[in-house]
Amino acid sequence: MAKVKKQRSCMGLLLRAVIIIVIIAAVLLGGFWAFFQFGYGINVFDVIGKLQALNSKVDDTKLLNYDKDADLAAFADVFNASGLNWGSYFDNNFEVDTTGGTDYGTLTSDLKITGPQMAAFINSYLSSAAGQAAELQGESLSDMGLELWCINFGEVADNVNPITGETHQTMVLNVVFSIDLSFLKDQFNVFPLTLFNGLIPAKLYINSTTVIEKTGALTDSGDIYTVSSQSVRINNLSANDTLSAAGIINKFTAFDIEDLNTQIGQMFADLIIGGSGTSGTAGGGFAYSLVPVGAADFAFEQDGGGSYLVVKI
Repeated sequence: MAKVKKQRSCMGLLLRAVIIIVIIAAVLLGGFWAFFQFGYGINVFDVIGKLQALNSKVDDTKLLNYDKDADLAAFADVFNASGLNWGSYFDNNFEVDTTGGTDYGTLTSDLKITGPQMAAFINSYLSSAAGQAAELQGESLSDMGLELWCINFGEVADNVNPITGETHQTMVLNVVFSIDLSFLKDQFNVFPLTLFNGLIPAKLYINSTTVIEKTGALTDSGDIYTVSSQSVRINNLSANDTLSAAGIINKFTAFDIEDLNTQIGQMFADLIIGGSGTSGTAGGGFAYSLVPVGAADFAFEQDGGGSYLVVKI
């Protein structure tokens, strides 16, 4: 799994948004509420309420939807049952190198993965030396302090293009992760910035829901899927309050929460699927990494047990 191509940093946008909210709140608390109320139409009590929700403790035990050990073991079992060699893949930092003489096996049957299994796999990758050295949209994973809490594969549907008549599969992707903001709080340790330090949450939890639309096969060149935003929540803010907070930020700097959420979904779709095109990982991503050992395509499936990513022979 290679690093994602550098794009406009969505993590940088998130951090800028936090700083702006903190500055607005600090000025409001400093008694300049009338400036924002009449100059920008910002309700002081609305901003303070959102800041309190942003800073209230998140019960992340309710966010976790996978068992790091059990689901990774289940992932490895499915991997091996499909004709591949999990040990070789794991030992080679989640990459297939057919030039080194290592036996990676050959994909002899479709590989069917659940959301929690994929979460355990990506968590293992992020914890590895390769993952810590990797970048997501130009941001170092080790610098982010990124923790993955949930990957859920949701509704699978067929999307018919009314113009071309082509049918493309779609799947709802829900991802929850957090970013450690201690480095940002450290930058506010000089007076008078220390007065605002307590306004910065310890962690930023992002609950992102997007839709992946399959547009090509793993072996195709170019883009093989697109990602669109469905909803996003930050910390204990509701989806509507997150949109409202983004609207406040947008009064002072260009900030499109829908675009940001699409970038987040793209980040994780690139890790889960990948590809050779501009929306893929420049040769990385889990599903695409298996092309040298027989993977030809990917699909989404849904049954009574849930939804799945299927890597197909």
